[in-house]
Amino acid sequence: MFCHNFLPHYYLLNNQCLEFFNSYFVAFRSWIQHSIKLDDELYNSSKIHAKAEHRTIAGQVSYWAKLGKTALENPDLPISMIQEVLIAKELKNQSTDFAFREE
Repeated sequence: MFCHNFLPHYYLLNNQCLEFFNSYFVAFRSWIQHSIKLDDELYNSSKIHAKAEHRTIAGQVSYWAKLGKTALENPDLPISMIQEVLIAKELKNQSTDFAFREE
C-alpha cells in the first residue's frame, strides 16, 4: 500500500504508512553509496585487477582495503595467509549447517 500523505508537516502517520516506509528503508539501506577520490594510478590498477578477478572496481578496492587493514592489524602474518583467511570467512558466511539424518 502506498502512503499518499508523507509531506514533512505530517507528524503522525498511520500504521500502514509506517510499515511501508520501514520496509522501504530497510530494503534500500545497503544500497547507500559513498564517493571517494582515487588517484589515476590506483584506479587503473584496480580496474585491471578487478577485471582479472571478476570483481567490480569498487569491489576490488574494497578487497584491497580489507586485506591491507587485516595485514596492518596482524603484521606477523603473511599476506597469503590473510587472503586464505578472508576467503574461508566468506565461504563460511555462504555455507549452511549440515543437517544429520535422523534414524
